Amino acid sequence: MSVYLQITSQNILTEKRFDKGLDLLTFKEKLEPITGIPAGQQVLTLYRGESPIQQLAPFPGHSDDSVMLGAFQVEDGSRIHVTELSGSTQRQVQYQDVSLVEKFEISEQEYDQRQDSVRAFKQRNQLGRFAPEAIAAKEAYSPLGNDSAAPPSGISIGDRCQVSPPPGHSSMDALFHRGTVRYIGLTGFQPGYWIGIEYDEPYGKNNGSVNGEYYFSCQPKYGAFVRPDRIQVGDFPPESLDLDEL
Repeated sequence: MSVYLQITSQNILTEKRFDKGLDLLTFKEKLEPITGIPAGQQVLTLYRGESPIQQLAPFPGHSDDSVMLGAFQVEDGSRIHVTELSGSTQRQVQYQDVSLVEKFEISEQEYDQRQDSVRAFKQRNQLGRFAPEAIAAKEAYSPLGNDSAAPPSGISIGDRCQVSPPPGHSSMDALFHRGTVRYIGLTGFQPGYWIGIEYDEPYGKNNGSVNGEYYFSCQPKYGAFVRPDRIQVGDFPPESLDLDEL
């Protein structure tokens, strides 16, 4: 059986799951690379919230390697604060001062070729800037121009509008689609001003969010972000389906 604990020390806070069957010595050895304090110099205090509950120390007549972690009042969410018996902080500073760590550097080209990198992982799983909606936002819209570098005029939240297709698109994508203006402003995915549109039909790419950040809310596939030069506001009532055409 395991328990999820917060481990704190000087300038250190981490959360980790530990087996309650660990003896106290083994538990301290696992804390050593986290805190930088040798197992034999650790003083462990169990907290619940801000209140200290007990010290994790051998019982009378027992040693560190004969007392199990589960023998103490540990439970999910408990915090164990680790201090050094000698009171020295030099060793912890060595673990925390990143200026003392030799940096590993790699060129962009070499990094792109690696298959074990975070970037490769995001590409394989279509996350972040490699997500379909992020790629669509980058590829489907016109580049930043003078019209999108300043706040657009003549467009207001709630306006009915029709949206012209991106340059170079054909077929159904080349049709003008109608919708309602739901957002006007800057975004985190591209520079310049963008107009958030809630389409009348599912012609969009998202639900009003890009890369997990919400700018407005609508049904999935009904939301899109376009440059102001593709927006024409006016009396554009929602298109209705003509049943005679079925």
